[in-house]
Amino acid sequence: MKTTIFGVLMTLSFAVPLWSSSSAAQNQPPYTREELEDRRQEIVVRNMDLDDAQKAKFLQVYVPYQERLMRINRAFHDLEGKYLNAQNNGTLSNDQAKELLDRGLKRQTERDENLRNYTEKLKSVLSPVKVTRAWQIENKLFSAADWVYTQDVPLAK
Repeated sequence: MKTTIFGVLMTLSFAVPLWSSSSAAQNQPPYTREELEDRRQEIVVRNMDLDDAQKAKFLQVYVPYQERLMRINRAFHDLEGKYLNAQNNGTLSNDQAKELLDRGLKRQTERDENLRNYTEKLKSVLSPVKVTRAWQIENKLFSAADWVYTQDVPLAK
């Protein structure tokens, strides 16, 4: 009954030794962006511990939230591609770095606002405990996704 997102991630073989001494282990995520995005709703629903009536109400709020989140994530991916292109070509100027930073911070703000709106809407259909649980699950998934998304991104030079 106390299934946690960590348990699901372990079950799905999503756990990786983040602090391994092997740099190879740190550079090879056990799943892809697409796999994480495809399974996100399944992971969330499984960990929400909802009855059928609660699940129906939850999904009415969750699906639009997730759609907006995927648009924000695509914007992050586009931004990452621009950064990698400039970095790989050795052409990351101060102006480009400033623009990429500003756009990245804007995407983070959009993601946070999307999460805030989602939890506010959930308050009308679920108990405060369930809303807190949804917020925790999303934060854990953000952490896992951020780790996957940034594995191939070198630090700015």
